[in-house]
Amino acid sequence: MVGSNYISRCLRVERALKIDLLDAAKTVDEYLVLNSNLCKYAEKNSRDIKSSRVLIRTLRAAVKSFIEFRSASVAKKLPRFYGGKVIASNESKSQAN
Repeated sequence: MVGSNYISRCLRVERALKIDLLDAAKTVDEYLVLNSNLCKYAEKNSRDIKSSRVLIRTLRAAVKSFIEFRSASVAKKLPRFYGGKVIASNESKSQAN
């Protein structure tokens, strides 16, 4: 069930932003641009700030899961977000250990 929800959300992102996720998140920089566009989309298509935050989290989770499936090496480098801000990258976290 979760997989089909993620697929639906990824398709929603592709249609809404008119992109192909295979091409839109090949690098960390591209992922950050995609995340920024996701935030703008969520703000534009939500009733209030709370629903906007829920939408961005669900779409970001689906996109990140897709990236992990497609390319584990890129997924390891993706940053983590909290409150819409980058708090750490997984790469810097793994280097600290």
